[in-house]
Amino acid sequence: YMIAAGHNSQVTRRFFCPYIISHPTVIKGSLESKNINTSRIISPVIDFRWDKKKGRKGLSKGFDKKAFGQADGLWDAFEEGKRAMEDFKRGCTAEGNKILEGIKERNEIGVVILGHPYNIYDPAANLHLIEKLARLGVTVIPMDFLPLDQVELGEEFSNLFWETGRKIVLAAKYVSQTKNLFALYITNFSCGPDSFVLSYAEEVMHGKPMLILEIDEHGADAGFMTRLEAFVDVIHSNKSTTIKGPYKIKTRSIGKEELKQRTLLVPSMHPVGTILLSAALRGCGLDARPMDMETRADFELGKRLCRGSECIPTWSTIGRFIKEIETKKIERPALFMPTASGPCRFGQYKTLHRIILNRLGKEDVPIFSWCAEDSYDGLGTKERRLLWNAVLISDLLFKLRCRTKPYEKNRGETVGVLSDSIKKITVGLEKGSVPYDEAKKSLDMFSKIKIREERRPLVGIVGEIYVRCNPFSNQYLIEAIEEAGGEAWLAPISEWVLYTTFVEKQLYSGRFDIAQYLKNHFMGSDAESWADLSEGLLSNRREPSIETIISEGERYFPLEFEGESILTVGRGIEFVKQGVDLIINCAPFGCMHGNLTTAVFQKIEAELGVPVINIFYDGEREVNGIIRSTIKNKLEKYKEKPLCLLENT
Repeated sequence: YMIAAGHNSQVTRRFFCPYIISHPTVIKGSLESKNINTSRIISPVIDFRWDKKKGRKGLSKGFDKKAFGQADGLWDAFEEGKRAMEDFKRGCTAEGNKILEGIKERNEIGVVILGHPYNIYDPAANLHLIEKLARLGVTVIPMDFLPLDQVELGEEFSNLFWETGRKIVLAAKYVSQTKNLFALYITNFSCGPDSFVLSYAEEVMHGKPMLILEIDEHGADAGFMTRLEAFVDVIHSNKSTTIKGPYKIKTRSIGKEELKQRTLLVPSMHPVGTILLSAALRGCGLDARPMDMETRADFELGKRLCRGSECIPTWSTIGRFIKEIETKKIERPALFMPTASGPCRFGQYKTLHRIILNRLGKEDVPIFSWCAEDSYDGLGTKERRLLWNAVLISDLLFKLRCRTKPYEKNRGETVGVLSDSIKKITVGLEKGSVPYDEAKKSLDMFSKIKIREERRPLVGIVGEIYVRCNPFSNQYLIEAIEEAGGEAWLAPISEWVLYTTFVEKQLYSGRFDIAQYLKNHFMGSDAESWADLSEGLLSNRREPSIETIISEGERYFPLEFEGESILTVGRGIEFVKQGVDLIINCAPFGCMHGNLTTAVFQKIEAELGVPVINIFYDGEREVNGIIRSTIKNKLEKYKEKPLCLLENT
């Protein structure tokens, strides 16, 4: 499992592509599906950020000591391999400098090939197009031959956590500033990192000609050759183009004091969570407002502003934000867009949104972003606890809604109680303290809802957090399940927060100090307290510990492979243990973690005997009818199976 390249001060992380990281899991699964024994496959975790202590431990864990030697010998071999790799890189750069000098002296044209190694170096993958380009009379240079250490990535790309993506942007910056150099970007269909990096490369090229070729298994070289020939004609006509200075994307940082003078708009990720989180932010002294649920028009606007290959939350959040500030005439808006340090595409939303706002002439509009890695910098312990409890209460209320609504005798009563509860708890959060009394009253109101004692199949929902929680993105999946005769159990938002805290502690403990510990120690205890408080109503709907979920997920993905894959698979297995009759795995179209977990769930479905439906949402296809009919057909088989009755204690 190749996790990441070494540390670099210009970026937060240097992850390899999730498909590369998880390659052993995919290979093993594929072989096992053909009944091929995989016990002899060696798949250790390899992380180039390791120091000697962590490296010895990691290598010893992944290799058989009898076959490969003791820890010191393994580490020495690892270090020797790294030195050889660095020597090779220096050799490539030296050769590249010779080529660049020749281009300059002869006033020739050079085309730098951008892309992932498996696209630009494998002639079978790129249809030998690079050799054919060279025959058209231009000098071809792989991006790895450029002196990229001479280029600054810039603050705007400080969270570009994919290693190859980082190199692509550096190479594009170098090309944009160098006379007679142009770029050919070779990508492949539905590449997750490239869905964002392509936009970055275009941005830093700043109008200088660049050809993008997207390869898939259906492509033939004839059509591509026509485009290559046209591209060569274009770059010959641009040979004397004046060199532009280094192009930087205008960033817009914002401090807490200025933020207090702004209207902070919060995307509608969760039907309850967005409202309560906004209220808690107001309790912290900010003018935070939940944005309305996205509409089809918002989605279409957002997609037009992007390339169209990104994931659906990218489009719907920026589209809704633009509509919100324009239709509601908000004078000093700011976008609330948390981020992460990879390797999921979610961590790139903030960067692309910044580019889009700049293009629209809204450079003054800031994006307010927190990251789990910085422990939500700028917040005191009281504020953190308030926001954390807002998340926990949101999960609790929505779980009560899903647990009760399918069985209510008086139609609409559950939604009414939920609405009243949100209003009362919102008032409490706005006062800046955790509204325990209001929450307890809400529990009491839910306990008084009259219900029917009947059997309904139970459906566990896992997957990408925004899509599984946002009704617009998943086309009201909860309602579809209930209309089909089932009861939905949605994996909570708090699961992700607890996971990121766990990962920071386990993998990056060197960064933790006593202050950080004091800021985060209450998270687990608060979660347990709310679970205990609702034990009577949700006795058989309790969430497993984050340690348990990760332990199950680690059977398929190492902890070092950060992101939602390990959570989705681990929670899915736990759902089976808790008696669900069906699992639905939600993901945006093109989601790397969604594709990986889909492959793993095929094996889990066969082993555990619980069906799994993997649904990819792109916002284009109307799938509500498909969802309803599919779920209904799946659940018909399980109606005779004894299920837990709803206990109204």
